[in-house]
Amino acid sequence: NVTIRLWDGASWYNVTNSTCSGPSCTGKGASIYTWVLPLNIKSEACKLNITDESDLSVFNESANFRIRPRINVTSPVTGQSVNVATDYPGLIQWSITGSTVNYVDIKYDTANGTGGFPSVIALHVPAAAGSYDWLDVPNEVTSQAKIRVVDNASSVVYGDSGRFNLIGKIVLNEPLDDQNITVLSNATTILWNAT
Repeated sequence: NVTIRLWDGASWYNVTNSTCSGPSCTGKGASIYTWVLPLNIKSEACKLNITDESDLSVFNESANFRIRPRINVTSPVTGQSVNVATDYPGLIQWSITGSTVNYVDIKYDTANGTGGFPSVIALHVPAAAGSYDWLDVPNEVTSQAKIRVVDNASSVVYGDSGRFNLIGKIVLNEPLDDQNITVLSNATTILWNAT
């Protein structure tokens, strides 16, 4: 039998105190152990240690690997159209797998993510909120917009929305609500504003 431990860059944690090794627990040959990753670990410097229980001098350690939470941006969705100069309560939505993200930053890019997400919508938003209002969407018309929700403490932990459209907006100002218009009148005004 072997013990399996996880190093998170600072401490060792037991993955299992004892598990069978080899086919029919012979101690020899290929083995597999299915592991459910803990939700409370975020590290760029993890490794596993497997040690023979009967001889502690027989062990091996993995190469370094990363354990990161997952941020899934669920809105806006791919192909959605969002009008510029408009308020969208709750438009930006996300979920997080893992319990190590406390705050997120929300950014957007108008070049399908290739621009590096230079534009900030909000910083230091409580991650547990799961949504954010996009108020007064900037006047940057594009069919290549994406939102990125980033762990405020680690820029390598993020999720991106699908590509969506930032489209113009037309506001019809006249005729006014409840305005009376006379048939065959040459003085009827239609007034609008486009952004």
